[in-house]
Amino acid sequence: MKFQNFYFENELHYGVVQDEKLYDLSQAPAAPQSLKDWIECGNPVDQLDSWLKEAPVVPKEQIQPAPAAASPEKIFCIGLNYRAHAAESGGQLPAFPEVFSKFSNALAAHGQTVRLSPYAGQVDYEAELVVIIGKTCRDVTEEEASKAVFGYTCGNDVSAREQQTRVSQWLTGKSQDGFAPVGPWIVTADELGDPAALSLDIKLYRGEQLCQHSNTNKMIFSVPYLISYLSRYMTLKPGDMIFTGTPEGVILGQDEKHWLEAGEKLTVEIEGIGKLVNTIG
Repeated sequence: MKFQNFYFENELHYGVVQDEKLYDLSQAPAAPQSLKDWIECGNPVDQLDSWLKEAPVVPKEQIQPAPAAASPEKIFCIGLNYRAHAAESGGQLPAFPEVFSKFSNALAAHGQTVRLSPYAGQVDYEAELVVIIGKTCRDVTEEEASKAVFGYTCGNDVSAREQQTRVSQWLTGKSQDGFAPVGPWIVTADELGDPAALSLDIKLYRGEQLCQHSNTNKMIFSVPYLISYLSRYMTLKPGDMIFTGTPEGVILGQDEKHWLEAGEKLTVEIEGIGKLVNTIG
C-alpha cells in the first residue's frame, strides 16, 4: 500500500495511491485526519475499504507533493553503513552504527527544489532507504523491531561536505534547509517484506548519469538492528524516520570532485518504492 502526503488547496492532506488514483483520506469523515494520526492509530487497514468509499479522488495535477513523513519527532541518519561507501570515504568499518541527526527544517518533498544557501559550499548527494517507525519502541529486540516498521520511502541525504568535514559534529553540513528530501510516498512494510531480509536495488542518477547503484542487502547494519540499537538509548515514536545510509558513488569518494550546481536534477530510485526527484537551486 502507498500512502502519500500532499498539499491540496494550500492545506496538508494525505491519501492512498491505488490503481494510479489518489484517494484523499483527509476528506473521509471517519478516517484518521493525517498520516501521523493513521500511524498512531495502529495502521487500521481493516477499515480502509469503508473509508475509501468516502474518500474523493484528487486529480494529481491539482496537488503539490509534501514530504513523505511530514512531522517526525526525530530524524536519525546512519553514516558508513555500506562497506564500499566506507572504503571510498576513507573511513574504517564501524563497530557500531554511526548515528547523526537532521531537523525537520531539512525535510523536502518529491519535486521540490533544494535551494542552496550562499554558505553551502561543496554539496553532495546520498541515495538512501528511509524507514518510518510505526510503533513506540523502547529497548526492543531485533525481532520486536521488525514489527515496528510502518513503511519505507526514498531519501536523499544532501550533504555540504565542507561544513561536514571541517568539524567533528556534522549538523551544519547535514541539516541545512531542504537537505532531507523524502518521497514520493511511503510503501508499507507488508508490501516490501521482512525488514531483516530486504534486498532492494538502490540507484541515484545525476541528470541522466547513473552515479550510485547498489542493493540494500549490502548494508552493514540491518533495519531491525538499527531500530533495536537506537531504541536502547531513546524512545522511538510513530512517524520517526531513519535514513539507513548510502552506498558508494558519492562525489566525496571520486578522484575528480564536481560538486552539485544549481539546475541539476537528482533522482533516487529504489526497487519496490519508486523515484524521488529533486532539482538543485
